[in-house]
Amino acid sequence: MAHSAINNENFLLRCYSTSANSTENPTSSESKGTLAKNHLNENKDMIIYDDMLSMKRAIIEENTQKSGIYLITNKSTGDFYIGQAGDLAKRYKDYTNPGYLNRINDKVNSIIGRALKKYGYLNFTFTVLEYCEKSDLNARE
Repeated sequence: MAHSAINNENFLLRCYSTSANSTENPTSSESKGTLAKNHLNENKDMIIYDDMLSMKRAIIEENTQKSGIYLITNKSTGDFYIGQAGDLAKRYKDYTNPGYLNRINDKVNSIIGRALKKYGYLNFTFTVLEYCEKSDLNARE
């Protein structure tokens, strides 16, 4: 697990990341999330789902069988987690499954799992930073 801090003139954010099918970015009319400029990759937009709980259906429908890099942001603290998934919808379902969170907390020191349980899903955004081939996940994360 890598930990780093990003200092962007007006704010400091802490991030956590783990590293272990070709798809296009949806257009604004196709996504229920908000499209935003991706400052990490100017050729692609990112898709922001404002809260992990109320946007559950859209997140699952729009990201099933799509691989890519995602960002989970705590709206209360500004902390964020960057991860990768071969199936973004499946990974999202894992994070919204209390049984899964309990299992990963028992096996590893899961920072994101503890934060989701502590602050609640309403206090988190789920962002797809980019879609990419499964073979490119480690490099892109």
